[in-house]
Amino acid sequence: MSAVIQVRKLPDGRLQARRLDGEPMTAADRQEAKRLAGAETAKAEATPRAGVIEEITEPATGELRAVKICSALLETHLWVLHDRDFIPPDDDPIFFADEFEFLKTKSIEQMREVLKVKNVFPRARVVQ
Repeated sequence: MSAVIQVRKLPDGRLQARRLDGEPMTAADRQEAKRLAGAETAKAEATPRAGVIEEITEPATGELRAVKICSALLETHLWVLHDRDFIPPDDDPIFFADEFEFLKTKSIEQMREVLKVKNVFPRARVVQ
């Protein structure tokens, strides 16, 4: 009988595996964990993460001001602002382009928490 293996991705991108029965990992368990991690990665890569709904550009220069996207992972529409002065025409959450340097290391659960804050404080900025 094979052991039930749990594999999870850590915030820094590394994988962690363990046997749910508490026994030490065997060589076969490590191989199964790698297979499971590969299957999860393939599934994640096949799942669309976001789609562009609308792009707003500066008419005179063509410079990108904002992009409205549909985030499959966060299950919402949101704005990504390149121009901090742009005011979106709706109440969808706002993220500023320069925030993504900090946000790129966050898990999906952490991003959902950030989204909750952004819904309450629409123009709040994430800073480190």
